[in-house]
Amino acid sequence: MRIAVVALSEKKSESLLRHSRAVAREFTMMGNVADSFEAGDSRVSSYDFIVVCSEAAGLVGKIGPKFAEQLARCGNLVGRRSMALLVKAGLFPGKALSSMMRALEKEGMVVTMAEIVSGEGEAAAAAREAPLTRS
Repeated sequence: MRIAVVALSEKKSESLLRHSRAVAREFTMMGNVADSFEAGDSRVSSYDFIVVCSEAAGLVGKIGPKFAEQLARCGNLVGRRSMALLVKAGLFPGKALSSMMRALEKEGMVVTMAEIVSGEGEAAAAAREAPLTRS
């Protein structure tokens, strides 16, 4: 299966990039083809499964306006199965994950799994549990 791992955030974050690379590495070890993207790219729309990694823009659990702009640059994502991963930061990570999922669904994506992760190990474990195939 072809999997795109996209890291989208308000600001450039080395922690977010490390988490997204860990997820891509885990999918590759599982026998899939996983490519990592650091911003919105139109090639993302050609993948079978899309993992969107992000982090909260502030302490109050918001994603920020740049997230939706970068997501819109990914092309036509209607009907694509996806997974949302939020790197834990701030006071209300659940609220940030909720607004992230809302933005993904607004683009037409089908969010099959959403997780809040605090470390690269947790991100890799979430990748192992991802529902890649329909059951």
